[in-house]
Amino acid sequence: MACPSKRILIVAALLWATAANARELPGLGRTWPIAERDMIEVIHAEINKGKWKEGMTPENFKHLVEEFKPADLAKLPRAGRNREFSPDLTVTLDVDIPGPDGKILYPKGFRYDPAKYVPLVGRYVVLDLSDPDQRAWFVKEKLNDAGDVTIISSGGSFAKLGEELKRPVYYLQQIVVDRLKLKAVPSIVSKEKGRIMVREIKVEAQ
Repeated sequence: MACPSKRILIVAALLWATAANARELPGLGRTWPIAERDMIEVIHAEINKGKWKEGMTPENFKHLVEEFKPADLAKLPRAGRNREFSPDLTVTLDVDIPGPDGKILYPKGFRYDPAKYVPLVGRYVVLDLSDPDQRAWFVKEKLNDAGDVTIISSGGSFAKLGEELKRPVYYLQQIVVDRLKLKAVPSIVSKEKGRIMVREIKVEAQ
């Protein structure tokens, strides 16, 4: 079972899994040792095995990168109408969270909305860039030129799209769909007046 402090970090990570900005956070009470192996150690172990190089050529490596897809890549239907909603992101703690002095800081059953504490910078445009109609809408709206936009796609190759658009493109993973209650694409996620807002856009056929 994950430790309480780790659970809090996971909750925040679920919300903004695709965020491009990293922030330094202050200490949060008690800490626990990390159970997972250090990633650098894992990488060195695999390199030392030497098997990763077998049959690997620059062409093969490029192909693997271009065709990579996460196991939980999410696919959503196209929006059938324009609509806007604010998803309920409320989290209920299933354990007691102690403070630095050992006293219970947040009791089991405590409910809170992470959106009130975690900043959402800019807008997140969620769409399927392998769909010509959605791609045409994306270009028409000049969203690729907007500095405040993070692109999350459920289709296409993130490597090829990144080269074409000359900016990072992230895959839409199921964990983001579940946390933000996404139902259709394209959608624009933003924060307005302290609330997370999702705006679905009906895209016309070209």
